[in-house]
Amino acid sequence: VLLSDGHGDRILRLVEEVELPGSNLALEVNAIAYRLAILKELGCLDLVDIDTIAEKIAENQITRDWQSPAGYKVVNVEKAAGLFYFGLCDISMTRGALWSLQILGRLDLIDKESCLEAILSFYQGKGRFRSDYQVDGIQIWDDDEDTFFAMESLAILDGLDRVEDFS
Repeated sequence: VLLSDGHGDRILRLVEEVELPGSNLALEVNAIAYRLAILKELGCLDLVDIDTIAEKIAENQITRDWQSPAGYKVVNVEKAAGLFYFGLCDISMTRGALWSLQILGRLDLIDKESCLEAILSFYQGKGRFRSDYQVDGIQIWDDDEDTFFAMESLAILDGLDRVEDFS
């Protein structure tokens, strides 16, 4: 795939058109990560504004003083601090944010330790992660997909060695 074929321009346009933060397009952070991975693979990551994209993604990390937006499911900040919020608090979006920041070389913009602690707090043993969505407003469903996203997140943060029954 050559950039002169128009593919590169299309990818760049898609990345630049994403509306962050506070986008109602909750799945966009994962789309950003895939697009950034393609740009990196093509050797043209330098064609996007790395700092702006990274800062917009990092702004969505939940901190201890964060509050759920009005009209959205209330998120238990004590349990969610460190995860990411893009219209909802979902482990796949945390992984998308982390992967994007990793590709951009900007994991330094976030509190990695609080993210690790939050993910590990939902570990149920034997590779399973689960939250109580009704109580906490955090979507981690104890299925294969969420296990993948949680483990990928831990790997990006160099935290797999902190999973108790893996060490």
